[in-house]
Amino acid sequence: MPVAKQRHELWAEAIRDIGILLLVFAPLDTLFRAGRGNWVDWLLALGVALLGLLLIAIGIRMESET
Repeated sequence: MPVAKQRHELWAEAIRDIGILLLVFAPLDTLFRAGRGNWVDWLLALGVALLGLLLIAIGIRMESET
């Protein structure tokens, strides 16, 4: 397997894993730290979760290209 292909796969896996972490843990942390649960905190948690989903999709697409 060429080195460039291995690097591409590693980047894709890293991006996907970062997306999973953002999707799961960042909204939880945002909502637990907020305590009050106002709408700004909910929007921030939703935005981070959507960013995580986007990174997961990008990582999966990159992995399928190799």
